[in-house]
This record gives sequence, structure tokens and C-alpha cells, in this order.
Amino acid sequence: QQISYINRLYPVLVLLSGLIAVVVSWLLGVNRRMEMAIMQGLGTPGLRIFLSFFLEQAALCLLGILLGGLIWLSTRGMPSQLHLYLVLGFLACYLLGSAISIITTLNRNLLNLLADKE
Repeated sequence: QQISYINRLYPVLVLLSGLIAVVVSWLLGVNRRMEMAIMQGLGTPGLRIFLSFFLEQAALCLLGILLGGLIWLSTRGMPSQLHLYLVLGFLACYLLGSAISIITTLNRNLLNLLADKE
């Protein structure tokens, strides 16, 4: 009975971790809206702003995955194929949240961005 309960709970936990990845990366991007607004105000092209912030978030996520993978390897050995798919899914959700937050921030009016209070 407990095994069937865990088997039903596992997909819910996977979806919840993906949702958390999207929300956290979105919040990290939104918190840097003033920096994006200043870059826009100085005339930096939108694509350059997007790539700058997106690649930074991607590097941070990949560094975290790499460190987590090294800890996993040292304590548990090689991960299964399912775990590798879960890590790739987490990476995709994190990058999706980052892209959404950066794009929505860049599509806002520059004066509104600069006038926003924290």
C-alpha cells in the first residue's frame, strides 16, 4: 500500500519541483528589472540585454546542477536515466522561467520600469 502511495506521489513531486524552478527563476529575473531598464535607457539592444541576463541565469543553473551532480556521484554513484531526465526537465523549467521574466520585463515601457517602486 505504501509503495503504491509513493508511486502516485512521485509525479506530483516532479511537477512541483518544475513549478518551483519556473517561479524561482522568474522571481530572480524580475528582481533585476531596474538593471534591465538602465541598460535599455543607455541604448543597449534588447537582444543583448536578453542574452546577458539569460546566459547568466543559465550559467548559475548549470553550475548548481554540476555541483549537485558531483555530490550525487560521490555519495550514490551513477544516477539512473530517469534522474538524468528529471535534471534536464528541471533545467528546462528554470530556463523557461528566466526567459519569460526577461521577455516580460523588456516588453514593458521603459518609463514605467524606472518609476516602479520595489
